[in-house]
Amino acid sequence: MRLRPGCLVAVLVCAVGVSGCGGAGQVTTDTRISLSGQTQEQRIDLADLTVTVEVPVELGSLRPDNRAGDCPTSRESFGTIPTGSTDHDPKLFFATTSDPCPDEQSVNGHFPTWASVGDLPPERQKVPVVAPKMTAYRFSIDYTQCTNECYARTYDVVFVTLDGSEQTFWVQSTGLDIGAVDAILESVTVE
Repeated sequence: MRLRPGCLVAVLVCAVGVSGCGGAGQVTTDTRISLSGQTQEQRIDLADLTVTVEVPVELGSLRPDNRAGDCPTSRESFGTIPTGSTDHDPKLFFATTSDPCPDEQSVNGHFPTWASVGDLPPERQKVPVVAPKMTAYRFSIDYTQCTNECYARTYDVVFVTLDGSEQTFWVQSTGLDIGAVDAILESVTVE
């Protein structure tokens, strides 16, 4: 749905009036993210990497979602794995690992993990602009969940390397358009 310019201004004025001044943990208005336009600054701790990012308020609260075992992952999630075939709420998570499992099947809560560009699938595409001092690659993965019923989702993955460093992380999402994900990535700062 497209808003006429006059309607968009009215929506933004109302949003600014409701959100007040921004600060850590406060709701602010960011028109680059195409949901309600309201974002919240979040601090995300991933193993030995901490980033600050603006995320849409619709995604809810940040929660740790670390994975142990053969494919250990330091992961922070917004939203949960879809709870059924009718759950199309947006999902977003930030993750990193030092022990990649690029061949892990994307099924029933499991996903591949990547530690370097060499781990990525060949169909990856370099993302032209992310945040300063970062290089990124985009690809998608198909995910299947089977419990009482089976359903599938496609996840957009953006794998980020920090220039001049061996540190990497990725952002994985479903239910968000690419423009929203790119805006989220552009807001990333490394602490």
